[in-house]
Amino acid sequence: MLKFEDVFSFKKDPDLWRRLRFYGFGLLMGCLLVSVITRGKACRLPGTLKLEEINALTLKLNPEFKRWINCMGISNDQLKQVLKDGSVNFGKSEVHGTPYPTYAIDGKTLSGQHIRLVVIVGADTTRMISGFITDVGKSTCKCE
Repeated sequence: MLKFEDVFSFKKDPDLWRRLRFYGFGLLMGCLLVSVITRGKACRLPGTLKLEEINALTLKLNPEFKRWINCMGISNDQLKQVLKDGSVNFGKSEVHGTPYPTYAIDGKTLSGQHIRLVVIVGADTTRMISGFITDVGKSTCKCE
């Protein structure tokens, strides 16, 4: 029967301790190198990248959309917050739309309303064309 001391005995194989030290040193150096290279970089998903791109562009609001957000009591700060913290719903987006792609961004306003913003991303501007309250029956807008 094999004993623990027989399998992991450094006395029988002094070269094993030396090899383990080399392996441990290499592993430590590799971990340090990876941490230095990836410092400050986070895993970025396609939706996050698209939101950063949209937020970097100039925002223009469609006149009907302006009326809708005024009626719903949503401020520009709340729209910017949804664009910053929301998530891109690629299932409802037309990413290969011509002439410009259209993205659906789902988010929550500061007042707790779940909304979906439809955004057209042009070459240098972002246009808000429509918005929806995604909570069924919670729409308070009577001016449509």
